Amino acid sequence: MSHSIVRPTLLYGHRQDVLVNNIAWLLRHLPFFGMFGDGKYPVQPIYADDVANICIDQGQLSENTVVDAAGPDTFEYREFLDILSKGMGRRNILIPIPDWLTLMVGQFMGLLLQDIVITEAEIRGLRQGLAASSEEPLGTTSFRDWAEENGDDLGRISRNDIKIRKYVK
Repeated sequence: MSHSIVRPTLLYGHRQDVLVNNIAWLLRHLPFFGMFGDGKYPVQPIYADDVANICIDQGQLSENTVVDAAGPDTFEYREFLDILSKGMGRRNILIPIPDWLTLMVGQFMGLLLQDIVITEAEIRGLRQGLAASSEEPLGTTSFRDWAEENGDDLGRISRNDIKIRKYVK
């Protein structure tokens, strides 16, 4: 029996979207946004329906595969944040801050929201470019277009990652 491993880059869309929704929530509720480093690391968001279609396509194959599920657009993280802000009709001030301060603020926000806001592994992965792929993009949905179309609804509520998922130690 063959198998496929599908590795999404930065998933967005639908109710399961916690990360992008909560970034939008912070952008919607704060006039400024602390971004780790200079924000020049790549992100290549992939729409949830595109990932589903990629999985269906991979399921039709008879050989073992490993593919990155990446969308058609690649942005610097800073540009990604600007696209979210503009989609919601906001103008946020993006402030570069050191990773340690991002973690400290994230832990404080996590206490207030009773959630995990950001982890050291997430920061490291983003800064290393793991939210983008060097492979040919398999997704077709434009993040910029999606953000413009869905801006009114983005980040209206905070989605609690801990309550949505059951973490097992």
